[in-house]
Amino acid sequence: MPWVPLDLEGLRIAHLTDLHVQRSRRRFQRLMTELQATPVDMAVMTGDYMDQRGHEAATVKVLDGLARSIRARHGVFGVFGNHDTEGLIKRAAGLRIHWLQHGGHELPDVPIQLVGMGMDRAAPTDVAQTLGHLPVSNGRTKQTNGRVTMVLSHLPTLLPAAADMGAQLLFAGHTHGGQCRIPPRFALRNSTDLSLGLTCGVLRHQDTWCVVSRGIGETAIPLRVFCRPHVPVYTLRNGEAPTINHSRIVNVRPW
Repeated sequence: MPWVPLDLEGLRIAHLTDLHVQRSRRRFQRLMTELQATPVDMAVMTGDYMDQRGHEAATVKVLDGLARSIRARHGVFGVFGNHDTEGLIKRAAGLRIHWLQHGGHELPDVPIQLVGMGMDRAAPTDVAQTLGHLPVSNGRTKQTNGRVTMVLSHLPTLLPAAADMGAQLLFAGHTHGGQCRIPPRFALRNSTDLSLGLTCGVLRHQDTWCVVSRGIGETAIPLRVFCRPHVPVYTLRNGEAPTINHSRIVNVRPW
């Protein structure tokens, strides 16, 4: 990506999303073990940690285990999703996760400004207000002191808004990669107004990139078809970006 400065070259970011916890499962224990063996520079979490109301206690236990397992020298940052209740948000406040539900945070040791655009049933997301605190010039954000703006959002549909405000990178989930797909990558649904071809992968709109993970859990039915759970680890590299049609969202690398 051309916007990656020298200070961020090689930075590794783990991305967890859509756990949909109902109870303790072996998959979460395996994930904790793998995270302990996979050191990264930072980790981001983009919502839907619980499946339904009543799963708050089990979800907090899993989140606590994951937060303690992640080896991220710059910390773990997260927002909540549409399945996450107000009760979960309150219970999770004391975990080793920096919650950026409707605000920003500047990392002290690396040139990164994080912005959270989570979902909260008690306080709906105001995209304009959340992104509006960023330094702007002619409707575009500036890299304050060389800082890169990264947005955490449960919904990938906020990509156009993030692009309009000039953010460089958006992390999102929600789609489950379609959860059940017809090979090779055709999603049957993605629960958004994005086209099915944009269900998951590395998306780009204008000069903003968006990574949409397939996530870890399931909802509605406990089944994934041709859509394995996904905990990607991204490595930032500086390089030339392909020429694209800036008037629409493009899936640069589906997965």
